[in-house]
Amino acid sequence: MCPVLFLTPRKRWCWMAYNWWMWSALTVHRRWIRWRHCGRPWPRTSTIHPPERTFSQLASQVEFDGRGQRFYRKEWQEGTYDKYVTLSAIDFNRDGNKGTAYGYVTFHGETTTRPVQIDFADVPGWHMEFRVERAVPFNAIVPPPPSIGTDVPVDPRSYRLRAYPFYDAPNPPEFVERLLKDRGVIPDSPVETTELPNESEGSDDTTRRKN
Repeated sequence: MCPVLFLTPRKRWCWMAYNWWMWSALTVHRRWIRWRHCGRPWPRTSTIHPPERTFSQLASQVEFDGRGQRFYRKEWQEGTYDKYVTLSAIDFNRDGNKGTAYGYVTFHGETTTRPVQIDFADVPGWHMEFRVERAVPFNAIVPPPPSIGTDVPVDPRSYRLRAYPFYDAPNPPEFVERLLKDRGVIPDSPVETTELPNESEGSDDTTRRKN
């Protein structure tokens, strides 16, 4: 077999790679000329991809140290996963880059009843959903977000029901009362039982006789 058949694809690949490299170099050079003449600085990597920040770094840049704002990590909002933290208080360290954060954790609409310490608050990768109306002053208490299904009814138009397509209705009061009685939480009134008739009275049961 002629060896030229093996060299032709390689030559073709080298020719395509060379032309692509030249096109890329010329494109970057032209963009650099445009940026130079328009007076704007050349974009750096830090502006295109900003560095990830910690919980304390985000909270220190907004009003009232971010009290009442929602914080989340990127993986908490992917797909049907829905989780965020409502900041209630934060204690900064001496440098201000790190600290201990406390807040309400909301997972798929269900919120904790009291603030808890936020784990991995000093690990970069946090994001903040800032709203002016959510800001809470220092002299006020941050209320917990409404818990879905208990404080507010389920609204399919505003809640992500893809995670729980079959939402169960709350249990009836009779079932809850019976469950609490079975567990001994509330006393159970004795049930009146009717006495069984004496087995000696009347005729004997023939089915119990042994052959």
